[in-house]
Amino acid sequence: MASISSGVETSGDWQTKAADKRAKCLEAIPKAWLLPQSLSDTIPEQSEISKVKLDLTALELPRRSGILTEKELDITESYSVSTLLESLASGKLTSSEVTLAFSKRAAIAQQVTNCLTETFFEEAQQRARYLDTLREKGELAGPLHGLPVSLKDTYQVKGTEATIGAVAYIGRISTENSALVNILLGLGAVLYVKTNSVDSDNNLFGRVLNPLNTMLTAGGSSGGDGALLAFRGSPLSAATDLAGSIRIPSLCCGTYGFKPSAGRVPYGKQVMPLNAGIGVLLPSAGPIANDIKALQIFMKTVIDAAPHRNDSTAFDLPWRNVIGSLGPKLRLALLAEDPLFPYHPPVKESLDEAVRRLQQHGHEVVFLDAAECHVAATTQVAMGLLSLDSTPMEIIASSGEPAVPSVKSLGRQSREIDWNFVPTNKDMDGLQKLGVLQNKRAELAEAWRKLWVKYGVDAVIGPTAQSTAVEHDGFSLPAYSTFLNVLNYPVCVIPFGRASSELEFVPKPGQGTCAYKRDVVEGAPCSIQVFTGGMRDEECLAVAEVVDQCLNKTEQSKLYNTLAINSDLQGVWALPCCQGTVQAHATPTFRQPTTIHRSSPCLSNHPPPMQESTFFGTCLGGQLPRACDRCNAVKERCDWLADQQQCQRCLRLGRSCTVDRPRRRPGRRSGMGAAQAQSLPSQRSAPAHLQPAPSRNPSLAAASPSPSCIAEFGDISNRDRQLLQRLLFQCNLLEIFSVGTSFTGKVREQVVPHLLLSKSTFLDGLLGCALSWAGNVDDCPDSCILTSCYRYAASAVSTLASMQVTNFESMIDCIMLGALVSTFAVKLRLNDVQAICGQTLGLVEPIYAVSDPGRPELRVFLGCMVMWELRGCIFSCSVPSLRFKPPLEAYADRHVGLCGTLLPLMYDVCKISHDLAHGQGEGAHTQSRLDVVERSIRQWQPLAPEDFNTRFTGLEISHMLCQAQVMRLAVLLLIHRLRNPFGLNDGPAQALSLSIVTQLETTFLVTRQHVRCTDFALLVACLELKDDEREKWSSNIPMFAGFSTQFGEHVRSMLMSCWTAIDAFDVLSWDVLTTLASPFLRPAS
Repeated sequence: MASISSGVETSGDWQTKAADKRAKCLEAIPKAWLLPQSLSDTIPEQSEISKVKLDLTALELPRRSGILTEKELDITESYSVSTLLESLASGKLTSSEVTLAFSKRAAIAQQVTNCLTETFFEEAQQRARYLDTLREKGELAGPLHGLPVSLKDTYQVKGTEATIGAVAYIGRISTENSALVNILLGLGAVLYVKTNSVDSDNNLFGRVLNPLNTMLTAGGSSGGDGALLAFRGSPLSAATDLAGSIRIPSLCCGTYGFKPSAGRVPYGKQVMPLNAGIGVLLPSAGPIANDIKALQIFMKTVIDAAPHRNDSTAFDLPWRNVIGSLGPKLRLALLAEDPLFPYHPPVKESLDEAVRRLQQHGHEVVFLDAAECHVAATTQVAMGLLSLDSTPMEIIASSGEPAVPSVKSLGRQSREIDWNFVPTNKDMDGLQKLGVLQNKRAELAEAWRKLWVKYGVDAVIGPTAQSTAVEHDGFSLPAYSTFLNVLNYPVCVIPFGRASSELEFVPKPGQGTCAYKRDVVEGAPCSIQVFTGGMRDEECLAVAEVVDQCLNKTEQSKLYNTLAINSDLQGVWALPCCQGTVQAHATPTFRQPTTIHRSSPCLSNHPPPMQESTFFGTCLGGQLPRACDRCNAVKERCDWLADQQQCQRCLRLGRSCTVDRPRRRPGRRSGMGAAQAQSLPSQRSAPAHLQPAPSRNPSLAAASPSPSCIAEFGDISNRDRQLLQRLLFQCNLLEIFSVGTSFTGKVREQVVPHLLLSKSTFLDGLLGCALSWAGNVDDCPDSCILTSCYRYAASAVSTLASMQVTNFESMIDCIMLGALVSTFAVKLRLNDVQAICGQTLGLVEPIYAVSDPGRPELRVFLGCMVMWELRGCIFSCSVPSLRFKPPLEAYADRHVGLCGTLLPLMYDVCKISHDLAHGQGEGAHTQSRLDVVERSIRQWQPLAPEDFNTRFTGLEISHMLCQAQVMRLAVLLLIHRLRNPFGLNDGPAQALSLSIVTQLETTFLVTRQHVRCTDFALLVACLELKDDEREKWSSNIPMFAGFSTQFGEHVRSMLMSCWTAIDAFDVLSWDVLTTLASPFLRPAS
């Protein structure tokens, strides 16, 4: 294919303009990035290629052309958005090399799919070099630092054109950026290309080809985005959706896509073929990507950037963490098939399989009736509203160009459908029609509101369209996507399955559908969409992630979990006895390859004959299956199928698959001496995907540490050695800061080996912490001991301040050192606790934002430090450094117990409190924000892990449940006081306070132990006490809220200061109270 052609004639004025524009676009591609003639000649011209069933991704053009290096191929093929961001932040990859890799691949994609309009590769490289310079200085531009992001052509980029496929718009240079473009640049992204739009076919740039099957449409109108993502020419794209323009290309090209509620992502200053003054349907801006995590990253980072400050149409609605609001099992509804828009056979089969898998995972699926879904009626409303705007046809007519066939086809289909849901007639003028249509829309929205209430489901699942991708110009009205734009619901598209059906399909007269040609669409991607009610975007993505795991998680992972659960204490992988049968996966036509499950053989009957590179490895010899060398190098999951000599990733990418790297000795890190290796706990060498908690740091998977490990600290005094041994192995310090003693052993197993492996970093912090909590400091604070203690702590603080947090491992080091210094401060520098926690969490926040919150290393100290900073921020009306991200699965934290999912809501309360205190949150909007948070907290319930009843004692269970309840009540009490100053509406506040102190006291009387880690709840509750209750609790505070004697006295003094202030004023607002209490929060002199 020697050149890019639109397939239209080039005679006449508009044809000449279009041809000139296409030529300029081709010239913008560097000559070194053009496909070699020998390779392009093997590909049909674009006028012919759309008639040939060709999978462009299978041709391996980026590799065969030699344009991309091996590393650039790996960057574009092996990394997800989250791993790219982590590698960019850590310095493992530079923005320059990542941008160059995706620019080259995008240039190749353009030459074979026609997916791009504007390219600015050189400008992108300049920005990437600038970002790399920042990174060398230890700075990150933002959470998207260095990440290439593609844009739909509708977005304006200053100095480029936004023609949106219209000849009339040629030569209109943008003088400003769209709102989202400014936000993405502020977040650190690199913009490098814009993509073809307008139903993937237009007279200006021509037709976008689907890289998975060139006979099928790429979808529209964001078809260029879908094609570019499917070709791996972009990691993340910003698109738009008015009637399915994000979702249809995602379906056609096998990608993930998310249509937010209109107004969540800024839409302003885009070029659209619509009259903005009419605004009949609200368009949405949103992401297209190759995994669901990328969608979440896009949404959170953009919304956290306060889009309302850049765009007046965007809402000031912060991103909420809603993981804790989902139950362990989902209740879902299945959208019914509408008789006017019948499903094609592959769509039915993929939906049936999706329901089967969801039910297999224990989720409940409710089947809706077509009459209560109103898909056809809502779609007729959409078509009627869009017909009121003649702007698109006026733009086309102004240049003299004709309408493309796909546009004509949709118009014809709309007229042929036998629908009569909306009582409009030809005699009505535009305003009358608008009134009828808007009334019908309101009626349908109310019907769906009642449906949500009736069934009480978390979300609804259904097809993205009634068909898969079909032949060019043949797509039907997108009823199953458009009706959700009318309702303004958030929707996530999840690819699932491939078209493979023996069934025929013949539509009935009056139905809205497209032709089904089984041989043409065979192998085309299928997908489902998950949607929730309006403005519940966070819930939509959270549910979609769970659904995606059920549908697209490989069967191998189930076997890995079985192996991990059945491993015995000696580290030998004990496999459960079975019949030794081999079973094939029942549905090989869907997205996952056929997976062979080899039921684990009984070791006594079935000797393991396999080689190291096979799926099971050598069980008796203790040799576990390992990641191949390529997957290990990029830290990607390495999945092996039975009887295969290549892992699935290498097989898919056409690479050789080897496991030639040397196997390390158990428990020994590269570069350690023999003595060091012997003193460390033994540890099995296993691939990341076989370990319950994958980590590049082996220390956190180690067995129980031994006190003999103290010898690892080398040249320290005997006193210091004894202090360390007591701190790490003998004293109950871990129990003091834990809600139960059952956490102690596990935490020690995780922490001690890590401290030993980075002893130079932690030594001063350990000694300062050990000295401050030594018994004689409490009883007789010797000046020499105190001097040593402060000297060690000061050195540790200096180390902490100078730490460069560039990757996950350095983040864990920073958190651990910060925890040691904070623990010292809780004993001797109480007013510094908030500052130390804030500094630590501020250092780790950029890496934490792109890290997996489910990794167990993060659970050891993070919850404790987040809670300590939150407490300080609440009593100083300041904003915390970090918003906690609870893992997806339920878990119990050693410090906050079951309250992990409550912490992000407390962050939101702190943010509102700060805005109120600084005059930034007056008016109804702030009350609305408080309402949103309060509703979330009232609905919040603690989620217990599956092993809750077996892992913890009855006392610990009762304490954690009590802690969760009083924490929830305390946050509700705080919200009440943000609305109502002390002295006004005190009754509800005193009732909440009484409930908190009564629960704490009752639990103490029953269990004879006070509930640990409830100081925040107790402090907030005690502010409301009067007279005798004050006297009683002021003496009990050190016992109930004291991690140490000093801490208990500190809380009591702070409380008495607050009581004095409350009594001195008839009416006292929260921010004024915290100002009066601030002497107890300022750093000590």
